[in-house]
Amino acid sequence: MTLSGTITLEVDTYVAGDRILVELALCNNRETPSRIPTEAWMFQTQLTVHADGGCVFLPVRDILTQPDDEHDDELRRLSLQYRHRLEFAIGRTCSADSDDPGPVTRPHHRRPHHRRPHHLDPHLRNPRTEARPDDRVLTDMLALADADPATLAGGLLPIADGYGAWLDEQATQAATLPAHLRAVADDALSDAHLVHTQLADGIYYLLDNDDALTCFRFMNRVMADQRTHSEVVRLRAEDDTLTVAAE
Repeated sequence: MTLSGTITLEVDTYVAGDRILVELALCNNRETPSRIPTEAWMFQTQLTVHADGGCVFLPVRDILTQPDDEHDDELRRLSLQYRHRLEFAIGRTCSADSDDPGPVTRPHHRRPHHRRPHHLDPHLRNPRTEARPDDRVLTDMLALADADPATLAGGLLPIADGYGAWLDEQATQAATLPAHLRAVADDALSDAHLVHTQLADGIYYLLDNDDALTCFRFMNRVMADQRTHSEVVRLRAEDDTLTVAAE
């Protein structure tokens, strides 16, 4: 970094147990009138902190190694769910970033070799949830509106079966967690197994109850019609000469 004039970098360190907290501040010490002229501002400044290739930066808090003293069940579950999303620095009027802000699932990735603040708003890339493809699952609303019980059984039960198989995978992962996290994982799995049971029971109820099946078919027909009308509105907004038949 090259500093010039009244631009200074202030560094403070604090010893906290087996780690050192480092506070950095990039300061503009230029004296200006109360209305600061734009030529005296600092624009899009950035600091990059290296450790000479050494992976020495520790997370602010790592739930895998530090027992959670949080009493709120929801927050404890969120800490478990996002245990691989670590925060290594806290910014003031900026956010901290790195070249690879993805999940840190490997031990050596939990100690990056450099950090940098970002002058824009805090942001984080989090992968979206995507359903596993299964050709057996029936999701077309028009098809669901006309399906007989046998077709519905073949198209809906794989959803419950797939969810149950996924829960078995999560139980295997939970068994490898540190001891202080297993109770949280077991509670979450217990609730999830209850949902799985309700999901399967709901499908069987739908297949065996004529009134429930009639309502289910009507619901899917209405939602399909609503989606069709929304698409018509979108296309007409782009080209108002289109007729409903053409759309």
